[in-house]
Amino acid sequence: MARVHTGRRRRRVPKKLEALAHYICYKCQDPTVLGSTKLNKVLWYSNVISVQTRGETITGETYVKQQFGPVPKPILGGS
Repeated sequence: MARVHTGRRRRRVPKKLEALAHYICYKCQDPTVLGSTKLNKVLWYSNVISVQTRGETITGETYVKQQFGPVPKPILGGS
């Protein structure tokens, strides 16, 4: 698990979530324009598409509704 700095304290991020985030950044034409809100939305959308096509999520994570879009629960500090 990688550590993510959220401004308060560091959180542990599950390996599958970390791997998907790295893959999205790798595939992005310009990762510098991919902020946390866009990244979280793409992570959520990837999992939604995976459920529709394969019947299961890529990461196995639960997402929490926030003001600017869904956020993976481990990022917020939930398990």
